[in-house]
Parts: sequence; C-alpha cells; structure tokens
Amino acid sequence: MVDNYFYFKVAVKKIAKFKEDNNLSLGDFNKATGVDRSHLHKILKREVFPSIKTLIRLSNYMDVALYALFFPTQEMLQEELSEKISIRLKELDWDYEKLSTKTEIPLSRIEEIVQENTSISNEEWDNISNILELDISNYRNIKINLMNLIVDI
Repeated sequence: MVDNYFYFKVAVKKIAKFKEDNNLSLGDFNKATGVDRSHLHKILKREVFPSIKTLIRLSNYMDVALYALFFPTQEMLQEELSEKISIRLKELDWDYEKLSTKTEIPLSRIEEIVQENTSISNEEWDNISNILELDISNYRNIKINLMNLIVDI
C-alpha cells in the first residue's frame, strides 16, 4: 500500500501550487489562516506534518474540501511513478535501453514515460512494475483507497 507520506507530499504540492498560482506570500497565508509563517515554511519544505487543525484552516482558505488536498492529480501520479522508475533503474544499474529490452516497450516510449511526457497505459504500468519489481500497481487505485480511508474515519 502507498504510505501516508505520499498523501502528505500531495497535500504540500497542492498548497504550494495554490500559493504560487495566487502569488501569495507566507504572510498572506498567516493573515488569512492564523498559521504561523515559519510553521507553514516547514510544512512546504516537508520538514513537519501539519495538524488536522492546520489542514482545515488551509483547505478553508483555499476553498477546497479537506479530503481534496490529498487526492493526487494525474500529473502527480505520473511524477511519482517516474521517480520510482528512475530510482530503481539506478539501483539495478540499468539504462532506458535495457528496460526497453526487458519490457519489450519501445525505447522512445520508455523515455516518454520516465520523462513524464506522456501518460502510461495499464499494460505498460504492469509490465514495468513487474520487471523492476516495484509495488506501484496500486497507484492506479489510489483515489479509491483514499476514499476508503476517509469513509473509515
């Protein structure tokens, strides 16, 4: 199962994107939410986990439901997959060509997937995760898993 740190990264990325898209400073967040600037800075650097109270304040300010902070976008899932593939290739001392040979996926397609220039099919996803022995197949179902966690709360 995907660890909770992944959900934390998703929330932080969404907060950072909101900050950037709206050209906001840490002071703007502080004034609107009461969240200390240095604490928010540490959250955005992923040095501390925010409390539920802080997350509620931030989600209210951002005008999104609390649970929506934790739902990854397709781009975030692709980024996570690409990162895991790159790390595993380094561990195995493989290049894209070797992965292409092992998976029988064309080299140009492997490059597009790892460089996040395209979405990945379920078949490619399964093939790559099996060859690299990565536990990433559950990323396809991450939103369903998160909903189940929310319902259980």
